[in-house]
Amino acid sequence: MPTPLDLMVSLLIGSIASGDVLYGRRQSSPVALISGLGLMLLPLLVPTGLPMVGLALALMALPLLLNRR
Repeated sequence: MPTPLDLMVSLLIGSIASGDVLYGRRQSSPVALISGLGLMLLPLLVPTGLPMVGLALALMALPLLLNRR
C-alpha cells in the first residue's frame, strides 16, 4: 500500500512529465519527449518515494545535459 508521500511524489512527477511531453511534441525535441515518457513510466516501475525522486531528478536533468551547446 503506497503512503500518502509516495502518492504526492507520483502526482508531482506525473505533472512534470506531462509538461515535458507537451514541450517535446511542440518543439520537436526528442530528448524532452523521451524524458517526459520516462517520467510518466517511473511511478509505475518504482513504488517507493526516495528512489523515485532520485531517478526523476536524473530524468529531468537529461534534456539539460544533452541539449547543452
